[in-house]
Amino acid sequence: MKRLECFWCEAELEQRGGGNIAIHFVCPNGCGAWWPEEDMTDESALKLWNSEQAYKNSLAKKGGGSKAGRKRKKPQKLQKNYWLPQ
Repeated sequence: MKRLECFWCEAELEQRGGGNIAIHFVCPNGCGAWWPEEDMTDESALKLWNSEQAYKNSLAKKGGGSKAGRKRKKPQKLQKNYWLPQ
């Protein structure tokens, strides 16, 4: 493994974490801690995300939504024209 050094004191960084805690690197002199960027190509995470979305979509009722903002169109009243004789 490549040796990582602290860029303030140039001491070798110690690897910590694993399991439920993300792997990160800590300076033994207390200068700080660094977390590497996560790998975005994790196939198992993508499969889990897709299956969760499919499950949520199966629970959702299609076409549902609030009708509170919709108004009914009132039918027009027929106008009667009365012609009075002159």
